[in-house]
Amino acid sequence: MLEISRQRKCSVLCPSLPDLDALLADWVPLLCRGDAVALTGPLGAGKTTLVQRLAQALGVPDAASTVTSPTFALMNDYQTQSGLGIVHVDLYRLDDGTGQIPESEPVLMELEEIIAARQHLVLVEWADLAPAAWQGYWQWYVQLDYGNDGNDGGDGGKDPSEVRQVTLLCQKEGPRP
Repeated sequence: MLEISRQRKCSVLCPSLPDLDALLADWVPLLCRGDAVALTGPLGAGKTTLVQRLAQALGVPDAASTVTSPTFALMNDYQTQSGLGIVHVDLYRLDDGTGQIPESEPVLMELEEIIAARQHLVLVEWADLAPAAWQGYWQWYVQLDYGNDGNDGGDGGKDPSEVRQVTLLCQKEGPRP
């Protein structure tokens, strides 16, 4: 089993969904209500798949079918069986081509309030598009990429059987809340 601890970075190759599930099983006990997770990586790297599998590991009923990319809705809410609320955000559609979303974007303002309230686990796809001032908001960074060679196999990363590199970095120091 992979040992993940706060204040540490780990990088793992996940050649299959069961391997990703094993990684998530080790990570789940370290996640808390109020944590904000920045998910980054190229298109098709598996950000939404990771969120689906994480929601399943956390106890969201029917996560495989109910957890979907909020690319057009921008924000989806889920509830675990234990009562933990999950807010899943996708910032991809807000990119105007500059690579950074203006701080005045209404969705960012709403997201900032949700993160500040520390009542949910917040998972943000394409978090690298958020303003630089947001760096202090993230307790966790998750970088997903294609396997060792960085190649998506020519299919835009749509083949779930391809190896993925998953890097977890904890930014929160000190004792857990």
